[in-house]
Amino acid sequence: MKPNFFRELTAAMLVAGLLLQSAPAVAPEWWSTRQVLTPGAVADDFAALNIGQLKNFVRGAVDEMNDKLPGGAGSVLNNLVAGWRASTVTADDFATANVGQLKAMGKLIRARLEEVNLTLPPLGTAAAEDDDDFALANVGQAKTVFDFSVPAVQLDTDGDGVPDAWELEHFGTLGRDLGLDTDGDGVSDYDEWLAGTDPNDWRSRPGADEQGTVMLAVYTPVVR
Repeated sequence: MKPNFFRELTAAMLVAGLLLQSAPAVAPEWWSTRQVLTPGAVADDFAALNIGQLKNFVRGAVDEMNDKLPGGAGSVLNNLVAGWRASTVTADDFATANVGQLKAMGKLIRARLEEVNLTLPPLGTAAAEDDDDFALANVGQAKTVFDFSVPAVQLDTDGDGVPDAWELEHFGTLGRDLGLDTDGDGVSDYDEWLAGTDPNDWRSRPGADEQGTVMLAVYTPVVR
């Protein structure tokens, strides 16, 4: 039994070393702003990853996506984190996380980022299918999996040429026919976006403020 045990332990250590090679040289900014890392602490990427640290990576990623993505991190991830916070069961956050648990969390994050069409580098070999899911995970592997940034960009999930944020702000939904003229001012919603005007306000339209032009409502006097 001992030879097999030591052979398996050596193999696990070799796998951990190979996975660690892709740990990021420069940490994404959200690791600090979301308090994923302890300020001023000396990094030990070979240290065992515990459940609490894994949860903290996921929580930080979810907070980052909620702040920067239309629709946030999505219901699956938000419900997951909310469940951790609301659970009445005492969790052993100091228990060691394994590679399978790390992969599972990484894949949930990846799935949400793919839903909003974010193009990111691969999560690294720590998310490979041929890893030993029951092997102990280390901090370096977690850094590899969560090595991504969520850009504060104008996403266009439905591919209609207009940023999602603008559509959600003005209509509360995506996939709207922007050829429509919501406020009836003779200018399509798409052209209102191009001009930077409000598609829900007929007084706000391209050219309305040129040459002193003022848009006035015309009322018919009531005859008593």
